[in-house]
Amino acid sequence: MWRRARPAPSQTLSSRRRSCKDSLLGDGIDVRGRRPRQLTRADVESATRVITFGCELGELAPPGLALEHWDDVPAVSEDFKRARDAIVARLPRLLDECAK
Repeated sequence: MWRRARPAPSQTLSSRRRSCKDSLLGDGIDVRGRRPRQLTRADVESATRVITFGCELGELAPPGLALEHWDDVPAVSEDFKRARDAIVARLPRLLDECAK
């Protein structure tokens, strides 16, 4: 029998999400009304480059995919400022590579 596990929202998780949304909004990124969704093979196949944060794509990754793992970036839900700073520090190199 197939059962689907779903996490029960907790106050801590809810307040972390709210804090992340507020922090992103403070940076000019409005994610209100958006919800995470499951990544699909079509998403990955249509991408020029994929960057992961602490996860593997497994069978979603087609051969030859430009893939980077930024596993050392702290979880945004744990430390937004450190995560943001780590991501922002990598953007100039990433944008230079994408412009080539």
